Parts: sequence; C-alpha cells; structure tokens
Amino acid sequence: DPTGEPRMLLEVIQQCGIAPSGLECQEGWTPVLAIGSNAGVSQLCRKFPLQLFPNGVVVPVIQSILEDFDVVYAPKVSSYGSATATLEASPGTQVELFVTYLTPCQLERMHATEGSYNL
Repeated sequence: DPTGEPRMLLEVIQQCGIAPSGLECQEGWTPVLAIGSNAGVSQLCRKFPLQLFPNGVVVPVIQSILEDFDVVYAPKVSSYGSATATLEASPGTQVELFVTYLTPCQLERMHATEGSYNL
C-alpha cells in the first residue's frame, strides 16, 4: 500500500482493479529478496513477458528492512550490460529493500533469468 498502512493483499489487488481470478494462486508464494533492479516494474516486465505469460502475472512487491546486511555492487555485469548488486554482511546495518512474492512458475522463471550464478 503506497500509504504505508498494512493491508491484506487481496484488498489491494481489488482496489487496483485486478480480478482475484488473475492470481495464479493465493497460497504457496515464495518470498524472494529483490536485490538491485528485480523489484522494478520494467525489470519484472522483462522477466515475465506476455509471450511467456499470456494471462499476465501479479507479483506482490513489499518494501522491507533487512538487518546486518547491505546492498553492494557485485563483480559481474548483466547480460544486458548493467552493473549487478548483491548482499554483503554488514553487522549493525539496516538496509531498505524489496521482497517479491513469486508463485512456483514465477520462481522457476526468475531462476532462469539469473544466469550468472546458480540459485
């Protein structure tokens, strides 16, 4: 919720005009830390294109705080030329990041798009 108020996901989806039937499932989502661009709308659209997901996808993205880690540049360049990010242990640090909630099918696709290492 953009106001920061806690709300049920189904309520937010309905407020956005998305039919609950558009959700692949409402249970069984896996929380995945979205480090770097993986929380961005354009990146999620690139990873979950209509050609592969003709009914579209709903990916809940929740802002969170992770303790004792920081987001740093990784020593890799993505397939499309951007600098990548990763986590580094950093005792006492609190970093804001996002968590995506992925269905089993979406999680499989996310793994396939993260090509420079094994998840």
